[in-house]
Amino acid sequence: MAEELRNLVNITDEEVADPAFRSRTFHCAAFNQDLILAGTRIRVTFVGTGPQDISHLLLDVRQNMANGNTLLWRTCLGTVYIPATSILKFLQDDYPTEAGFTSAEQAIEHWLLSEISTAARGGIGGVF
Repeated sequence: MAEELRNLVNITDEEVADPAFRSRTFHCAAFNQDLILAGTRIRVTFVGTGPQDISHLLLDVRQNMANGNTLLWRTCLGTVYIPATSILKFLQDDYPTEAGFTSAEQAIEHWLLSEISTAARGGIGGVF
């Protein structure tokens, strides 16, 4: 699977439609490995971008994540941080037919799949 993810042009729509593809890809991104161990858990944390939001991530890191609509991966911990403001932006946007998406759900799904597959194929382990 890792080789497939390194070159997204080789991934077909049929593979993406397979429900197992998303979970395998998410796991690969979270841990930077193909091996899935029983009992492995992935921590998903939504983080705010304001100074009043409680987080152990630095404020400028959280703001950079939100400005770039980027997830932050901590593969050693099996943790992904998602900027909550990015989700809110997708929910508040209008989706005219020429936008390419007809709903916030489609836009969020595309964004997450892009972020997850990029992390899984690159083994980035974090964006900053």
